[in-house]
Amino acid sequence: MPVNAKTHVVNQMLELDDLSKIDIGVHLIVRDKNKEDYYFSRSVEVEEKIKIFLRDHIRSQLLLLKNDDMNEPLPVKEYNQELALPDYMARFNLKKFGEENKAVKNLKLLNKAMAKDALEDLSKVKFQIITLIYGGKKLSFCFYRGTKKNAKTIKVAMFTSKEFKEIKSEMIEFGGKIAFFMDDTDLYIIDPKSFEYAFDYRDHISEISGENLEKITSMKFFTDEETRDNFKNASSHHLLARGLANIKPETLKNVGKHFGNRIEELRKIKTERDKIKDKEKKKLFESKMGELNNLIDCIDFKNNSIIFNEQDDPKPLLHFFQDKIVESFLTKEIRVMIGLQ
Repeated sequence: MPVNAKTHVVNQMLELDDLSKIDIGVHLIVRDKNKEDYYFSRSVEVEEKIKIFLRDHIRSQLLLLKNDDMNEPLPVKEYNQELALPDYMARFNLKKFGEENKAVKNLKLLNKAMAKDALEDLSKVKFQIITLIYGGKKLSFCFYRGTKKNAKTIKVAMFTSKEFKEIKSEMIEFGGKIAFFMDDTDLYIIDPKSFEYAFDYRDHISEISGENLEKITSMKFFTDEETRDNFKNASSHHLLARGLANIKPETLKNVGKHFGNRIEELRKIKTERDKIKDKEKKKLFESKMGELNNLIDCIDFKNNSIIFNEQDDPKPLLHFFQDKIVESFLTKEIRVMIGLQ
């Protein structure tokens, strides 16, 4: 059910006058990548004052997200691992991403850990899951609030009996910004970095990026090892990883299938450009061609292959492989589409 549906539990909770009707549960979570279970959780009791605070705080945080759009009061766009969506929640649909997706797998492990309730040592807690239940429907909210503890360079103390005394027991803060929340079918991401950390999704992005780069450079238009290695090295920067990871299998298939046709079109554009002798007219033509001017320089038209030297910029080719070079319907100018939303 969409989060903006009137019957969605979020909106039912926001309409309540008496928030005490909402049941609340608190889980403290540790993530350990070196353990098979991956997540460890403990359900903890909190006093009524903290429950009241958490209900009010979550409600106020959700209200801050709302806008004046009657049809979509909570602004939502589909999750895109390449883009930050600063004014929107990013919807991560579990069914769409599928059972093999790393975040979906890890969410199952997190739910298993919360049911198992086996965490003993609270000193390494990194985040909290606050669960709200109303009318039999559940919402879980993630907050990045870990255990406050002493260290070699920091001491936590409390003022009592006219002096500060070291606190040796675990302390934890509640509240702050919601990182993401989830119902039975979707995660709604407010802070993408926290989402990626919670489900180890940055590693997933790097893995998919590397796989896609291998698939691209194994295509027949990379005709020699030096060109292939130069392009791999230039494209392996972490700032380019998200774009590479976002390439869909169908897009990669079309790259291989239609590469020859696109080269013929680029050949015609190059021929037309090179015929222009007037500097101003040529400059105007190149401005309309935009990224295609740089892309043409990466093509060996004699052999229908890629040219790429060690110091070259990989972006024109990456934009081509990502199918981001588009023509404006209004101006007919060529431009790069930064991302799909």
